[in-house]
Amino acid sequence: MHHPQPDLGELYVAHAARLTRSMRAVCGEHAEDVVQEAYTIAARRWSDVARCDEPLAWITTVATRLAWRTKKRDADRHAREAKAEAFRPSHSSRQPADPDLQRAVASLPDGQARAVTLYYLADLPVVAVARELGVPEATVKTWLRRARISLAESLGDLSGRWVSEEPVGPDWCAAWMHAHGLDDQTEAILVHMPRRRARWVLEVARGQFWFGTDAGEHFDNGTHRLRGRLLEHHQEPDPPSDTSYDVDRDGDRLRLRVRETSVPDVGGVAARIHEQLIHDLPLSYAGPIPQVSR
Repeated sequence: MHHPQPDLGELYVAHAARLTRSMRAVCGEHAEDVVQEAYTIAARRWSDVARCDEPLAWITTVATRLAWRTKKRDADRHAREAKAEAFRPSHSSRQPADPDLQRAVASLPDGQARAVTLYYLADLPVVAVARELGVPEATVKTWLRRARISLAESLGDLSGRWVSEEPVGPDWCAAWMHAHGLDDQTEAILVHMPRRRARWVLEVARGQFWFGTDAGEHFDNGTHRLRGRLLEHHQEPDPPSDTSYDVDRDGDRLRLRVRETSVPDVGGVAARIHEQLIHDLPLSYAGPIPQVSR
């Protein structure tokens, strides 16, 4: 079957900005130049690139190679103790990268850092990462697993994506309410729970948080602040509210317990019960993110 040739200009308009944000986690303020060069190379070879199964993946791979080459060039130019400076965010009007994420990725062994950049920040699948790095898929998965553990520990403000270890849904919520002697309030609480089985997702980046499910349902978002073992969330949906949690963390595993909340009662159910039901399941670190979902 003949497939129409993709248009390079349309790819640029649709994806260049996101690719630039991803590359900032590698080469900081050079990211825009790296992406521009990648698209320039693609333009010169477009008759061949357009016939690839995934032209965007080809461009992303080229940009990633250029970003790492730029990173190495800067590292060679500066003393080793100034390495973090080579990853400084841009001070222009463009969106700066998260400096803590940059430093954390830069501190990983080279293979893990490259795998993280391609998989989490450039959104390439494992098979494409393995092909680019010239290693088996099993090696990529091992590098990503080890990198998740290291990043979860080094990003002390909980930055990244955390996912519940079990899916939740109406049946799980009803069982939780029954176990806590709250059967008479189950119907009211289910209206405000996930409509289908899915896992909770907590995303944290740059002092912001987003909370929802991996099925795309959005529940809360706002500002995030961690002080020792006390987590404070200011939720922005109408009406604004504040909730604090005691943090119980063991490496790449996290559990939150409600301390105080000003969230309004939900359907006649006390907000504290609602919040604790949501956060009863432990969360596992699922990897870094350049910014929270919007």
